[in-house]
Amino acid sequence: MKAHDLVRLRSFSRERSATSIAFAIGLLAAINITAAAIDYSSAVNTRARLEAGVESAVREAAKLGARNPSTSLSSSSALQTAARAYLTANGPANSSLSDFHACLESGGDCATASGQTLQVGQLYAQGTATYTPVFNSVSWLRGSKYDTLTTAATAELPE
Repeated sequence: MKAHDLVRLRSFSRERSATSIAFAIGLLAAINITAAAIDYSSAVNTRARLEAGVESAVREAAKLGARNPSTSLSSSSALQTAARAYLTANGPANSSLSDFHACLESGGDCATASGQTLQVGQLYAQGTATYTPVFNSVSWLRGSKYDTLTTAATAELPE
C-alpha cells in the first residue's frame, strides 16, 4: 500500500467517526423532541377529558336538580355527590371535584372560591386532575414528575 493511500484511509476513518458522533447527537435530540411531543399530546388529551368531564358532571347535577326539585332545593350536597360520582366515572384518572357550589336560593351558596358570583339556579364545579408525563421515569429527560390540571364549568338548572 502506498503512503498516499494510507493518508486517505486515515482521513476517511476520522470523517467516519465525526459523522457517527454527529449522528448520535442528532439521534438524542430527536428522541428528546419526540418524547416532549408525546408528553405534550398526552397532557392536552388529559386536559380535554377533564374539561369535558367537569362540564358533563355539572350538567348532570343540574339535570338531577331539575328532576328532583325538592331534594335539590333542600340540600346542594346531593347535587355535589352526583357531580363528583359522574366526574369520577367519566373523567380522566385521578380527577376530582375541588370546588362545588349550587346557588339554589337568594343568599345561598352563590359565591365561588375564586370570587365568581352565581345567579340563583346556577351550579358551579371546579375539577382537578393530576397528570403524570409518559416519560417521567427517564432520568435524562428534563421535566416535571407530575402536573395538576384545573378547569371549571357552570350550568343552570333547567326549568
